[in-house]
Amino acid sequence: MRSRSVSGTTVVKSACGFCFSCCGIVLYVKDGKLVKVEGMPEHPLSRGRLCPKGASIIDFVYSPDRLQYPMKREGEEGRWSLANLC
Repeated sequence: MRSRSVSGTTVVKSACGFCFSCCGIVLYVKDGKLVKVEGMPEHPLSRGRLCPKGASIIDFVYSPDRLQYPMKREGEEGRWSLANLC
């Protein structure tokens, strides 16, 4: 993964992991927040294109429904709770 800064925005080249293709992606990060995702034109498989999964990376990262901590089932009812990390 390489990064460079352009006018206050950090450009990071990486690979998308949402499906088996691992398409090349270019991520734009400003003030620590992901602001834009593009396909990487020089990637040999995707050639700058993104599937709908790759194009929705920003929605996935900032979704209010996204799990951010490990969870486990507890009690007789099997309710989900935060896992004890210690």
